[in-house]
Amino acid sequence: MRHTVFSHDPVGDHFDLLLEDRHACRTWRLTRFPRVGGSGEQVTPLQLHSLKWLEKEAAELSEGRGSVKRVLDGIYQGSLDALEDASVRVYLRSKAFCATLEIKNNLCFLTQALPIEKN
Repeated sequence: MRHTVFSHDPVGDHFDLLLEDRHACRTWRLTRFPRVGGSGEQVTPLQLHSLKWLEKEAAELSEGRGSVKRVLDGIYQGSLDALEDASVRVYLRSKAFCATLEIKNNLCFLTQALPIEKN
């Protein structure tokens, strides 16, 4: 399954994390992207987003809400609970790093990051 992180403009005041989940994307808003091994960052669950957002690199948003730019993407392993407000624990893999992402109690954590070896 795929994952994507978008930065919001005009001020880049938050990030949206999208995880592919069958016919839509589970989505959370993060004020700051979590640091590996950090204490966790506050997340807010958002409504499901269309799978088309996984394909976009950048886009203008409707109703004058600014624009978004993809800052991270890749695949993840793991499953999402059928309950949208349940805890999440998945393994992210991107071109930049691999890490375990965990969302629980409205906090997002990254652990066990390993750099990707370049051939």
